[in-house]
Formats: sequence, structure tokens, C-alpha cells
Amino acid sequence: MSKPIFRPRARLLLQLGDQLIKNESIALLELVKNSYDADASKVVIEMQQISNLENGFISILDNGHGMDRRIIEDVWLEPGSDYKAKQLELLMSTENKQTRRPLGEKGIGRFSAHKLGNSVELISRMAGKKEVYVNIDWTDFEKVKYIDQVPITITERAPQVFTGAKTGTLLRIHKLRPAQWSDKILREIYRSVNAISSPFETPDAFRVVLKTDTPNVFLGIPTIDEIRKAALYRFRCEMRGDEITSFFYEFNPYRSMDKLDQRLLAHNVKGIKDNFQHFGEIQKMVEKQMRDANTGVKETPSIDLDANELRIGRIVFEGLIFDRQTKVLRLAHVDSRSLRTYLDQNGGVRVYRDGIRVYDYGEPENDWLGLEQSRLYDPGVRINKGLILAAVHLDREASTDLIEKTNREGFVDNAAYSTFRNAVTYAIKIIESCRNEDKDSVRTYYGLSPKSEPVLANLAELKDLVESKVQDEKLQSECIRYIDKIEKDYEQINEILLTSAEAGLNLAVAVHEIEKITVALEKAVRAEKSSDNVIKLIRHLSELIEMYGTLIRKSRDKTEDIKTLINDALHFVQFRLVDHRIEVIAKYASFQGATELHCSSRLVIGSIINIIDNSIYWLHRANVSDKKLWIAIKSHPAKHIQVLIADNGKGFALPPEQMIKPFVSLKPGGIGLGLHIASEVASSQGGWIEFPKFTECELPEEFREGAIVAMVFKKGG
Repeated sequence: MSKPIFRPRARLLLQLGDQLIKNESIALLELVKNSYDADASKVVIEMQQISNLENGFISILDNGHGMDRRIIEDVWLEPGSDYKAKQLELLMSTENKQTRRPLGEKGIGRFSAHKLGNSVELISRMAGKKEVYVNIDWTDFEKVKYIDQVPITITERAPQVFTGAKTGTLLRIHKLRPAQWSDKILREIYRSVNAISSPFETPDAFRVVLKTDTPNVFLGIPTIDEIRKAALYRFRCEMRGDEITSFFYEFNPYRSMDKLDQRLLAHNVKGIKDNFQHFGEIQKMVEKQMRDANTGVKETPSIDLDANELRIGRIVFEGLIFDRQTKVLRLAHVDSRSLRTYLDQNGGVRVYRDGIRVYDYGEPENDWLGLEQSRLYDPGVRINKGLILAAVHLDREASTDLIEKTNREGFVDNAAYSTFRNAVTYAIKIIESCRNEDKDSVRTYYGLSPKSEPVLANLAELKDLVESKVQDEKLQSECIRYIDKIEKDYEQINEILLTSAEAGLNLAVAVHEIEKITVALEKAVRAEKSSDNVIKLIRHLSELIEMYGTLIRKSRDKTEDIKTLINDALHFVQFRLVDHRIEVIAKYASFQGATELHCSSRLVIGSIINIIDNSIYWLHRANVSDKKLWIAIKSHPAKHIQVLIADNGKGFALPPEQMIKPFVSLKPGGIGLGLHIASEVASSQGGWIEFPKFTECELPEEFREGAIVAMVFKKGG
């Protein structure tokens, strides 16, 4: 009597494809991994008419070493084959470090093809061999009871696809299975297959190309080079055993951030207790934070990667950190919307072993380091997934205690994984501490900080949280719509207050000007032959009153010529300049570049008047005999234009950061709002106010000791 044996049913293979492969992106990824294991340098995925289940197809073509008939029969057609596991074991026992270590070990990745379609053509060729052709119809497995009852035909033929000296494998998948092939899914697949290789390390020039007949579906997705340029912060941390063997952090401000300097922090001293004081202070602070966050824990969680003879090996953690605030991103010259979308889909910390990704770390739904939760409790300090693009690199041979799950969803939760996770979390805390120091500087000069713009800064933080935490697209859109409305209402109220304050300041200027005109008008009337002069003065007085009306009336932003706005401001103070015998050197008139702004004319004119009025007052107080005012225009980095106003007086007695504060003034009876409002106006028009040094300007020597103010506006028609 024969003994009973296991006899797998044919439908088991279909269940493996359905249940072990999570989705279409993972299915394609598994097939791409097979190409990687075949030493391919390039894989081309083509998707044509994929919404047409009968005529559409998906193909995966690589230039790897291919397969012959024997490998297809003994390996590819044997589910659960240990072929790759034996390859890995052999490589690990030899001195050959150049050959790729295979990613697959369990022999089930080929069932990904069934996830995509019911008919699969396999064409492969090894060097010096014939081309092999196999056609499998997965529906045949539903017609019979046992696996061995499904007939498979293998044909050897003269090369038709891999002609000449070409080798590789081509999989063509037909009779596509129903799937939601929306543009969103295609973009997700594009993201997935392009993320298989680390953006920081590309092993053996392994490249994946995705082609589709859906027009413009990948349009607007930024390249990795564009992404790198938009990052303000960069880091690299290497850990081995209980040591941070090297650490590198760089703050690299955009070229347009001329008020900030690059900052570099590097540590290459062996041992956790190094002689680099600043780095040591950061580590101590981080360890205290981690102790405080773990009630009852008296020591920092273990980061000994070799504890209890664990095989984790060296960890290399590197990445980019971004600032998503709109006001900051404007200075990066990137499409902020595309960048935010990219970071929402790709942001986080991924794991790579031998340069190839371990799923599903870094996927939107897997917050394996708890970044979202920690940011919820401390949003201004912590880094969430939408702010970081990072990779953790592992060596496959050294990290054997980190065991991948069969369903391709990360590592088994064992002691090695817990230690590994603690080490990466520790490194992130150090990086956060470095970044926060520079983030404060960015916020001070270029962003919305809780100190300078508390309401707008909090709204920006709230918007980031909604975008990262609210998954329901309709609800997210509704929340953001209301946040945008609150922000718009706040800005309108702020503009009304600015207008009111500025009108009050300009009223004093207007009164002084009208007084001068009135005196001149009185003298002209007394003179017998001054009728033409009388008419001229009356006309000027009428224009002055009309102009003052434009300064206090609300006007919409529109395209204006900055030269015209300067002319209007000078016309407003013309008589005071003449009365104080101040010569205006109008260098702005000869500027040849673009001078159009999209702005509120009343706000810009009013700010220029305030700055000129300050110069008139202090030139008079300085008793300068030959009083001069220099007004020029020059192009500024980042598509901005600068209006430079300088006088030949005695200069500012207060530092710039004090002068733009409200209610700070050395003018007797002054309320200290002029330069503050000018700064706020420049900011509201997409620019800023600055106080350049004499050596930074092309000014005559007589202006060396004087006051220099520059209003920077964003160009735009």
C-alpha cells in the first residue's frame, strides 16, 4: 500500500499570485527584481492599451544573462525553488564581491505575472544558446485538479527577439486582469518602479524605464536632480556596532537666500564620545529627549548593532530634508505644487539592501519610524514623512538577521529589527536638532515664523498636517479650502491696517508739502507778473490732492512700471526736496531691464515716500551742505528687482533688525512705523526690505557714510 503524499491543487498557484502579491505596483516590482537578479543593467516596462482586457498588454524586457531550457524546467517552473538561495549562499562563501547577490530567495516572484494577466509569454536567451519560448495560460489551472496535470510546452528556436549577441528575458502579459488603471495608478507604478534603486546609490547602473501610451501621464513629475536642488538640508550618518563612525550634515541655502550662509557639520572621529564639541552637545541633548519621551526608561534605547551577536552590520543613513512653506519654496525656483505632490507620495525613509529597495518601508501607509505621530505632538520641531526623502542602506551579507517577510511587507519583527529601528530613530533625532537651528534662521529672514508671522505660520503648519494626515481627498480639499479662506481674510485685514497706518504717515508728509506749496503760491500771487507760475502751482496742488486720494483709496494689484511709481513718489515730495535743496540723482531712469511688477501701486508709492521722507529729515538734521538723494534700480537674483534709495547724510544710528521693528524711532515725535510698514509692504508684494553696505552697492564715494535702503520686489507682468 503506497503512502499518502501532498499533492498541490492547480489553483494553489493562482492563490499565491493573488494573496502574496499586494497590488500591481508590487507585482511589477517583483518582476523587475528578477531582472536585477539576472544581472541586467536595464529593464524596459511597456504598458499598452491596458484598459482593453483583450488587446492590451504589459511587457518586461531586460538585458540580463537570460535562461536556457534547463533553468526554465528546473527552476522557473518549480514554485519555491531554492536556486537563488543557493546562489546567495555560494556568493557569501566566496571572495567574489563583484557579482550581484540575488534579491529573491523564495522562488515565488514569478507569480506576479498572474496578478497582472491570465496569459504569459516567456522568451529568454543565454549567451551562446538558442532562444527559449514558453506560453502559459493561467486559466488552464482552473480546468484541472492538480498542478502536474497542466501541460507546459517549451520551444527552442533561432533567436527572434534576442538576435546577434543579445541576451536577456522578455515577459509579455496578455488577457489583462481587471484593474483600476487610472492616471493616478500609473503615476504610482512609475513612482514605485523608479524607487527600486536608491536615489543616493545606483548599483551597477541598474535602470528601469517605464513606457505607456497614455499621453502626458508622467508630465510634471520632477526629476531626482530637481528634487535634490529643492532640498535645504542634506545628511549622511554611518553607524556600526555602538558607534556613529561618521556624520555629515549640510545646510545649503538657495542662491536667492543671500542673508544666510552655508553651514557644514562633520564628524569622523571613532567612538560615540568624540572631541567635536557641538556634535557632542547635540548627542547629549538627543539622549535626554529620548529618555524624557520614554517614561521610566533611565537609559537611551540600545543602538548597539552587534549586541547579542546580532547580524545587522553597518548602517548608512542619508537623505534630503525640505521646507514646504510656500514663501520659502518660491525662492527655490521649483513648481511647489509638483514638489509637494512628489513628497506626499515619495517622502519618508526607505530601506535598501545592496542598493535595491526592501518594501514596504517608506510607502505612504507605512510610518515605520513613527514620524507622523512624533510631529503631531511637536509640529515645529519634528520631521514628518512629507519633509524628508531618505534611504537606509544595508549590506545583504552582513544583515542576515533582518529577515524579509514572505508577503514582501518589511522585515520580521525580531530583536534585530527592533535594534535596527532604534538606531535609525536615534540618528533622526540628531539630524532634527541640527536642522532646527538652521530652520529658525530661514524662518527669520525668508519664511513665516511664529515670531514674525504667528497667524500665517500656524496656518501653514496646519495645512501641512492636513495634507499629510487627512487621507480622504474630498475632506482634505475641503479643509484646505477653509484654511486658504482664513489666510486670505487675515491678509485682507492686515492690508487694511497697513493702508490705514501708511495713510496716517503720508498725511504728515502731505501736510508739509501743502504748506510749502501754499507759501510759494502766496508769494506768486503777490508778484505782478507771475500768472503762469500761479497756474503751475495750483495745478501741482490739485495733482497732489488727487495723488493723496490714490494713496488712501483701495486698489487691486495690477501690472505697474516701477519707474512710474518712483516718478509719482518724487512728484509727491517735489516741493519739500526743492525747499531743503536736495538734489535727486535719478539713476533709475536709465535702467534698461524689465521694470514691470504685479503690485498695489498705492502701497509701493507710499513706502517709497516714507523712505524719501526719512532721508529729507535726517539730511536736514545732519547739516549736510550739498544734500543728495540717489535712486537706482537693478536686477536682483531670483527674478526680483531692487529699488535702491541712498542719501549722503550720516547714516543709521540703529542696526537694521531694530529699524524695521514697529514703534522704534530716534526721530523726535516719530512713531517708528515708516520702515516697518515699508518692510511689510515689500513682503506683501512678494519681496523684502534690506540694508546693503556701501561696498555692496555701486555708489559714489560721497554716499559712503549715508543711509542706504533697498526695497526688493518680485518681477511680473
